[in-house]
Amino acid sequence: MLLRGLAILITIAATITIALMPLVRTIYADAYPDELAKRHALDHCFGADAGLTRLFAARRSECYARYLDLAAPAAASRAIAGQRPAPPANFVDLWQAAGRGRQPQNDVIRQAQSALVAAVPHRAP
Repeated sequence: MLLRGLAILITIAATITIALMPLVRTIYADAYPDELAKRHALDHCFGADAGLTRLFAARRSECYARYLDLAAPAAASRAIAGQRPAPPANFVDLWQAAGRGRQPQNDVIRQAQSALVAAVPHRAP
């Protein structure tokens, strides 16, 4: 009898979980948006107010209204001032950057190691 009641309870819990899954996904997607501007706006709001709760739609709307409206005029003023956006990176630049590695070009240790490798005499086979 106890096992049957436990099985019914587990079945009901699983059914409720499955039924609420779309709602949970929607709330999560709204609280952690994919759009970069909205993510930055929420980060700024959270930095200004540590008590911000992302799960409340009204709080998110206030945050978006405050920070997204401020971001739009800044982008428009850059366009008016004649600043061009940075060109996208091309394949050659990305390939060369990957070949350089993670060390900066002006690293003294890297320069010393490169000089040692260049100074080693190479023998012909």
